[in-house]
Amino acid sequence: MLAITARWADLWNCGYLREPKDLQEPRSALEQACTDIGRDPRSIGVTVEVVVWYPDLKPSPPSIDAYLDASIADVREAVMSFEAAGVSEVMIQLSPYTDEAFERLTRSLL
Repeated sequence: MLAITARWADLWNCGYLREPKDLQEPRSALEQACTDIGRDPRSIGVTVEVVVWYPDLKPSPPSIDAYLDASIADVREAVMSFEAAGVSEVMIQLSPYTDEAFERLTRSLL
């Protein structure tokens, strides 16, 4: 799949991650796939998805293993750290998907 991505994609979604260090191995694989066909890996934007879980609003954790169980400050720091790592877009999935969770997320990103 990375060979197809290297050849045709403008963006590559690495999937569910907790922090930028989790991006290193898959990003290296993409860079190698790009090198194999002579493409500059920097020409492909990198996106990730982060699951933000508020355990006080939903006691059971998300079914995805890579989730962020964090305070408002920690959520902001995590998103900013992905930006610093060169990620062009961070998609956030809330657990639970409620008005209160959305309000907390909004406060953390302001």
